[in-house]
Amino acid sequence: GDLIMNLDQEYIKLEYEGLQDQLELKKNNITRLSLEYDKNLKELEYQNQIMAWQLSDLEANLADISRLNKVGGATKEEVEQADLKLKITRLEKKKLENDLNFRKQAVTSDRRNLELEVMIQEKKLRELNRKLTETSVRSPRAGVITWINEAIGKKVTEGEALVRLANLENFRIEASCSDRYSNLVKLGMSVNVRINQTVLQGKIISILPAIENNT
Repeated sequence: GDLIMNLDQEYIKLEYEGLQDQLELKKNNITRLSLEYDKNLKELEYQNQIMAWQLSDLEANLADISRLNKVGGATKEEVEQADLKLKITRLEKKKLENDLNFRKQAVTSDRRNLELEVMIQEKKLRELNRKLTETSVRSPRAGVITWINEAIGKKVTEGEALVRLANLENFRIEASCSDRYSNLVKLGMSVNVRINQTVLQGKIISILPAIENNT
């Protein structure tokens, strides 16, 4: 937990603050687009409603002209003209309804895309925040510093060694035994090492397969 060195945070801080600003802009864009889309959809729905009333009016008008035509109060051309106007309005209403359905689907898709961009940005921010905390290099365990990178001002990359620590609770011991036990000594075998009155437990991690003076 002891602080060993501090890395310069300036570059990461600037990057972090820049990403924060971009994230804020994206969130504002989501709010603005939501309001814009709601406004456009409402306008289309109002237009659709108005066109429905116009259709009702044109249908009633066609029915009136058709009745007048039967009694000689309107010409055939007037009936055909009213019928044509009704057909055109029906097509326009279908076109409007199609546009309205497309806009509703597009709104959902566009909003989802923006939300994904925000999520990606937030992930990057968390990563940069983690890097900021790691600019303070602290000892992960008890031990003694055996080497430290003292090149002040040097740019370091991720994964580059900055400090080496020795754990004083681990020992590497060299020992020998009689060659008559050579067929019993194997890698990974447990061993007991007695130093004065202390017995330490360990295991064999390497064997030098050479015999000298019967050892």
